[in-house]
Amino acid sequence: MGSEMCIRDRVSLDHQVMTIFAATNGFLDKLPVSALRRWEDEFMKFMDAQHADVGNAILRSKDLDATTADRLKMAIGDFNATFTA
Repeated sequence: MGSEMCIRDRVSLDHQVMTIFAATNGFLDKLPVSALRRWEDEFMKFMDAQHADVGNAILRSKDLDATTADRLKMAIGDFNATFTA
């Protein structure tokens, strides 16, 4: 497949924002690189199931305001407390 992206591999805006936020704010620093893909997959399932309001807020506003960022931080912390690399 090379560098071409399949339609099924496209990542929604809210998932992109949440993943980049986690990575740029140190939430992934202690994870081995080999665990990052699994972390992202499981984290997105967790967010969709447990914190869909966060993703919906990002999609609705096309922004990550302070309130949504705080909710996202708490959700990442909750998820990371249960994730094993």
